[in-house]
Amino acid sequence: MEQVTRAILDLWQALAAEPDMGRLLTAVVRAAEVATGAAFGEIVLTNESWARLEYQFAQPAELALLENLRDRLGRRIIGVVTNAQATLQVEEPGHPGAGMPQSACHRGETITSSLPLPLHVEGNPLGLLTLFNKPGGFSADDREFMETFLGQVTTTIERELMRVRLARIETRLQGIFEAIGDGLLVCDRHGKPLLANRAFRAMFFPPGQPNQALPAVLPPLLANPNDTGLQEVVLLKPHARVLSSSFVRTRDAQGKVQEMILSLRDITLSKRLDQRFLQLISVLIRRLDQLLTALARRRATARRRLTCRLRSIVRNLVHLTELKAGPLRVDKLPLTIREWLDEVKPRLDRRLTAAGHRLHWPPLPDEADEMVFADGAALQRALRTLIGFHAARLIPGTSIDLTVALAAGRWQISLVTPRSAWKRPPDPAALDWQACIDAFLEETNGRFSLGLAYIRQIMEAHKGGFACSTEGERLTFQLTLPHGGF
Repeated sequence: MEQVTRAILDLWQALAAEPDMGRLLTAVVRAAEVATGAAFGEIVLTNESWARLEYQFAQPAELALLENLRDRLGRRIIGVVTNAQATLQVEEPGHPGAGMPQSACHRGETITSSLPLPLHVEGNPLGLLTLFNKPGGFSADDREFMETFLGQVTTTIERELMRVRLARIETRLQGIFEAIGDGLLVCDRHGKPLLANRAFRAMFFPPGQPNQALPAVLPPLLANPNDTGLQEVVLLKPHARVLSSSFVRTRDAQGKVQEMILSLRDITLSKRLDQRFLQLISVLIRRLDQLLTALARRRATARRRLTCRLRSIVRNLVHLTELKAGPLRVDKLPLTIREWLDEVKPRLDRRLTAAGHRLHWPPLPDEADEMVFADGAALQRALRTLIGFHAARLIPGTSIDLTVALAAGRWQISLVTPRSAWKRPPDPAALDWQACIDAFLEETNGRFSLGLAYIRQIMEAHKGGFACSTEGERLTFQLTLPHGGF
């Protein structure tokens, strides 16, 4: 009886300890041997069960061994625990009965009696516990005792599986909570912070700065009688942020407030951009009004020049609204590079000739006849806008070289001019429409054009690019398109 008590005590110590499948199953076998008087016993786990349990309970060294065997051999692995020894049996997949519970130890011993007992966890077969060679054989009482005994064991395993799953879910949710870009804060019903994510801490606790903003945010929310709401919060220095916040109160079954969850989004940059956008619209409309007034008063000979300025303002307004709207939507249609350039060539030649310039068209490579998928109308607008930019800013009589090449899987269409031919060399920053707005608002009497930024938007919508570069005395604008379309 003392042996049985000691075996049962070892088993429950194993169950109560940190999850270790080797120790647990060894204790199960040992307790079963002592309780029934069997000479020895073993547990054989099915292939699927071992794979299911090893990643829940196994130690890192055991996992490394199993993964190494699987990676190198690509075979089925069955875990076996018996008499305080853990072994792994490797079988060929085509071997008869591979992956099924079977005796993996003591095959050389004479079997006089056996008691097979199936193990089930969460309603699924886990494996087989087999006890061997009890003097006088196994009785019905032995089976009944072992079934009750194994029921307790599998209940413990199920509880440990659930604990591990919940721990994984908790870890995953914590990772999601920290990864969310919006600031999240959980408070109790009195407004005491309980939990905050990384984005929230970055908003309210600048490095090396004291926090004085949180008391300005929470009191209005606590005073709000509604369970949900929105508000905009302006944080002064050192934070200097504009935050859009929303909150939700959670209540228990009796209707009492439990917690308040606050979500904060930093809208400082978008607010600043909207402000610059409205300032620019105001300036352009004011100029438009001045031009319309002057147009009505001037003589017919002066109206043409004013009309050109009027068209320039309207064109910038159109470009501005499209750029502010976000990525351009383009339609994929079949065309060739040759078709695109042949269709736009007459208009480009007329525009440059009227301005006193010359455009040299090169012979196109054979690949220019290959079909691509792109928005031909949008590409024509891009090239016309670029030519118009050259025509208005080059010294009359300038010669422009156009080159078309296929390199590294991309079409490269380049306009090359002498740097000295420009009345005022273009600034590469003009390709960024927000930089254009900033520069213009700093000096409202300056010249303003969003043409280059609009070209860049068209090319990026085609998964291509647009760049301005200077090499020596040559200035190059280059349009790129992926070979075969986008």
